[in-house]
Amino acid sequence: MRAHLIEIAAQDSAGDPATVRVCSVDDRALCHLDGEQWTPAIARLPKLRYDFFDGDFRGRIATPAASFALSAAPIADFADLRFAGAAVTIKSGTLGDAIGDFATRFIGVIDQEPGIADGRAELLAGADDDWLDAPLLETFAGTGGVEGPDDLEGTVKQLVFGACRFVPGTLIDATDLVYFICKPLEDVTAAYDRVATLGATTGDYADLAALLAADIAAGSWATCKAEGLVRLGAPPDGKVSFDVSGENGGSGGFVRLPGEIIGRIAEIAGGTVSTSNLDDLDTARPYNQS
Repeated sequence: MRAHLIEIAAQDSAGDPATVRVCSVDDRALCHLDGEQWTPAIARLPKLRYDFFDGDFRGRIATPAASFALSAAPIADFADLRFAGAAVTIKSGTLGDAIGDFATRFIGVIDQEPGIADGRAELLAGADDDWLDAPLLETFAGTGGVEGPDDLEGTVKQLVFGACRFVPGTLIDATDLVYFICKPLEDVTAAYDRVATLGATTGDYADLAALLAADIAAGSWATCKAEGLVRLGAPPDGKVSFDVSGENGGSGGFVRLPGEIIGRIAEIAGGTVSTSNLDDLDTARPYNQS
């Protein structure tokens, strides 16, 4: 028989923690699972939504969500509890299993205070995605060096994932022809003036100072991958672009698979992800992204 557990980190009327633990079956073993008190008060089993793309090509992404109902009466001081913003975890397993055998189905936060009718409290939960509200990309400070001249202040620094062709650079030093691409870089495999390939790179340098001190022949170029920079040996005739293996600064190094890239974006932004879910995504869709 299937059994479900829901744990909610609610608060009491004074703002103190008041954890609510409920289960789906009135069974002694389940109600005292793992030494905790689980109240048999799930009135409607959780309904989970995992849709990532709704198919209508309108640019909207639906994040995971959960809805369920609780019987208010069995839960002590239910009317005094505050649920909005509370963390919630939903697990499921087989009746009689140990807590470690219950699979985590959903982790998120309660969206708002529940609506209560006929003694049932309807709750909605969504992904904890507040970290997505902050800007992801850094901007140039305009203080010179790798931060560019003052007229670049506030300009967004691009972020490159995967292997991309004809990536534009931001000119941060017009005198010495230094371009910023993305920091830090895995590699730059070609440089172009208009659509003509420039000569071979003269090598990679540890920092901007070493790159500026390098002797780079006209028609050639060099990199400082640690700072995401390329310097040309002579002024270009037209638009400059590069073939790039992009950002590699995260715990996973150079990333190309969709789950890897999602994980790296979350890492940069300070968000949380399910590593196992992203690994499963990469197994199901093992296609390099750029």
